[in-house]
Amino acid sequence: MLILNIGTGSDAVNVQSTFGDTAIHSGASGQTFNVGDSSNALSQIPHALSIVGDDSTLNVNDSANTFVTGYTLSATTLVPSVGAAAYAYSSIASMSIVLGSAGNTITMQSTGADLTSITGGPGNDTFRTGTNTIAPSQFKPVLIDGAGGSNVLNVSDANATGNHEYQFVTTGTAGHGALVRDEEPVVFDWTNARISFTGGPGADLLSVIGAATDIIFGGGAGDDFLEVLGTLASTSVTAADGAGDNSFRVGSPTSGLDQISGTVRIDGNVIGATPDLIIDDSSATGGHTYTLSNSDDHDTLTRSNTTAFIRWQNWSSATINSGSGANTINANLNAGAMLTTINGNSSADAINLTASYRPVAIYAGDGDDTITLGANQTVSAITGSVSIDGGAGSSDTIIATGSIMLNSDGGEGEPPESFELAWYVNVEIRTLTG
Repeated sequence: MLILNIGTGSDAVNVQSTFGDTAIHSGASGQTFNVGDSSNALSQIPHALSIVGDDSTLNVNDSANTFVTGYTLSATTLVPSVGAAAYAYSSIASMSIVLGSAGNTITMQSTGADLTSITGGPGNDTFRTGTNTIAPSQFKPVLIDGAGGSNVLNVSDANATGNHEYQFVTTGTAGHGALVRDEEPVVFDWTNARISFTGGPGADLLSVIGAATDIIFGGGAGDDFLEVLGTLASTSVTAADGAGDNSFRVGSPTSGLDQISGTVRIDGNVIGATPDLIIDDSSATGGHTYTLSNSDDHDTLTRSNTTAFIRWQNWSSATINSGSGANTINANLNAGAMLTTINGNSSADAINLTASYRPVAIYAGDGDDTITLGANQTVSAITGSVSIDGGAGSSDTIIATGSIMLNSDGGEGEPPESFELAWYVNVEIRTLTG
């Protein structure tokens, strides 16, 4: 083995090739070690290499490697699968790794440097954690730049014990997202890659405060609560319900849907006992138009004055809370079976239910509201039961463009073309027959 002891100056050591196992020892704090040949590949360093630093910088560059390569990173070693042996390191303050140009995978078992930066190549790269935990004992901060291609960061905390809080936020750098666990220092900072996250068996809180890139949630085994508070227009949040009894909320308690500019997709999966979804725009001000519709196996919601697009499926119930202004809510729910609740507010709202094949509950709120049932002079497209509470307004009105069959306490007749108004309070009923 070749053992090289570096002097005490502020030296930079370039390791471009080896002819046997090599160990290099730093001679002073803050020295730099560059690993990679003159073309920026590791193929000329096929033997075991050990770098013993002293608050040092370690740069490993394999960008000229054109072969599909797997890299495994731990707190003490970096092991490429092609053309090189294990590279051991210790006492490193900053570590930089540049992957090859093919579609590569780097598995991060743990990190040893105070800060680790990993840059992908032009191919479609995968960055993944390999131990199903991102506890501080395993990971120090990691910066990831997918660079070119379509890249993914797979993060799993599936083996975590106890309950945890995960925050997905934007950073001060454009296009960068970050993951914070339990208000500890940032675990992962990434750009040019979407992130796929799986939580553990505890009752976790997952908060999307600002999505700078696409986020995919796989769903953990515990009873989790996911809240989407804000996204950028160019990003999407996709969530699949896990095995627990989970709840999801879209919308901020302080700004409603105003900070959600991208697409939110949530699949309840009907794995948990009673998955519930709340779309909360109650803190939004001004009048807005909400469009609630159904297509194939999913529901969608859009709102004026925002580019938010919310899509969901496989839920036992969904609740939509509108903002505080005088709103118009248009609902066309021509398929599906989930209970859908529409909540108005203190202003004069117009709620229009043109079709529904499911139970619908309407709570109009305290304003003088108008609730219109049916369309084109018929209520034939409303086959599910409808429940209505007009709230505390002094002049709430139901307008039915057809005939209403009240429940057994209503005392009305049962015309051939009708639906069941299961119950109603605080409203005046007007029917318009064609």
